[in-house]
Amino acid sequence: MRARHLSGAVFLAFWLASCTHAPVPATERAFDENGATAMFSAGYSMIQDKYLEPVTADQLALDGLEGLHALDESISFERRGDMVHISLPRHPDVDLLAPPPTNISGWSHLTTLGIEVARSDSPTLAGTSNEDLYQAVFKGALSKLDRYSRYTSAAAARNARASREGYGGIGIRLRYEPGEVKVEAVMADTPAARADLRVGDRILRIDEQAVDKLEERDVIERLRGRVSSPVKLTLARDESPAPFEVAINRALIFNPTVEYEPQGDAAVIKLSSFNQSTSRNLTRAIDKARREMGPQMKGIVLDMRDNPGGLLDQAVAVSDLFLASGRIVSTRGRHPDSLQVYDATGRDVTNGMPLVVLVNGQSASAAEIVAAALQDRGRAVVVGSNSFGKGTVQNISRLPNNGEMVLTWSRFHAPSGYAIASLGILPNVCTSLPGATADSALDPLNPQWAKTSILLSSWRISQVRDEKQLDTLRDNCPRSKDSQPLDLTVAERLIDEPALYRRALQQNNSMVAEPAITEPAILGSTAARLPSFQ
Repeated sequence: MRARHLSGAVFLAFWLASCTHAPVPATERAFDENGATAMFSAGYSMIQDKYLEPVTADQLALDGLEGLHALDESISFERRGDMVHISLPRHPDVDLLAPPPTNISGWSHLTTLGIEVARSDSPTLAGTSNEDLYQAVFKGALSKLDRYSRYTSAAAARNARASREGYGGIGIRLRYEPGEVKVEAVMADTPAARADLRVGDRILRIDEQAVDKLEERDVIERLRGRVSSPVKLTLARDESPAPFEVAINRALIFNPTVEYEPQGDAAVIKLSSFNQSTSRNLTRAIDKARREMGPQMKGIVLDMRDNPGGLLDQAVAVSDLFLASGRIVSTRGRHPDSLQVYDATGRDVTNGMPLVVLVNGQSASAAEIVAAALQDRGRAVVVGSNSFGKGTVQNISRLPNNGEMVLTWSRFHAPSGYAIASLGILPNVCTSLPGATADSALDPLNPQWAKTSILLSSWRISQVRDEKQLDTLRDNCPRSKDSQPLDLTVAERLIDEPALYRRALQQNNSMVAEPAITEPAILGSTAARLPSFQ
């Protein structure tokens, strides 16, 4: 039996009534039709409006419905002229009338209707939660766009927002052992530090709840909460004769992304990601290095190896700390708001102190923005291997279920104009070539030095999008996923030998004209995974 011009609930009731059904499975879950339609409408609308390339609602819905194939391979969806054909193994196939290609409301409703038809035939889909259905549909809808656009559930989105924007907590990292929850680290200048919590303390109770039988997720949820709200911990400490209680008020906590340590005459500052506190904490790290090292401090090594990226505005702010003028980055996409430029505000907090930036094949996104800006502006020598080449900006929008739609909506361009996507950053000093040593990498007479100057010019005028040609360019300094000691050795030599540093810096002089666009800021990120503090 085929139903053609019936629609909505009328069609579904007609079709279900005409089929002989097995008993409803005990695992069947209620499906929120109105909530689902609102979700798909919001999601399709965001994609159609913001995605980097034009995409229509029919394409999204059909790819989304086909995503259900991952949950039940026996059911499939296919466009046949002005119909959407649903192949069912247990009941007669169904045809649904297709709305116009750009009709978001119609295709959202059809997606929900298609799920209802599939659930009525499939015990597997009938037992699948709303959230898992959303995951399957949006994964299908986004899978043909690019690898960075994605849907995240409400729980995952909450954790992602906490990593980006901070969260109410007390500032400890935990270690979970059978029957025990121990303090593994205490962040400085947090409620936990002020309450004198110590590494090794065992948490017995949170408020009045014993933790020995709680799941890790439950412990985290009980420690986190509204900023300024109180939490009471019962702790055991080896040197204390009996358990004791500590009352703490939660504060806004950011996962640490900046670490500093002196090495010889250089302040080595590791940036592991970019969240809302990164530029502020980097400023503090530079000030701390100056106080501790004094006149001995001859330069800074900014280590961004393995840095997956983060917030675009923080990449701009970090670059701005070292630049007195000029373009930092520009972004270009289809949406008018994606056309932005970001310029330095006229300060260099280090007064031109020698700066070496370390990157490797895992340095991506915001880390590449910083490296490209400092290299193109002649402010830093970049050392390491070709970076990841994640040159796109993601827009993050909240959905009705408090999940998030993360969409690629622009590409970012270095100050000299080249697009970083798929190309990455070419170091001034390459350490990833076979047999590389500090002496060979830093020998100005090494033919690689002259070759790098020429390559930087080619890099900056590159409009190549052919993968084989891109691979040929990138192979001049192959991506390395390792953070090898050679990188730091080379960086320290450059700081210690001013003449050598100046020679390496001269490679950055092959600039091209800056493109003109307009202004402000938006979020761009890869999925950073950092140790989670509570």
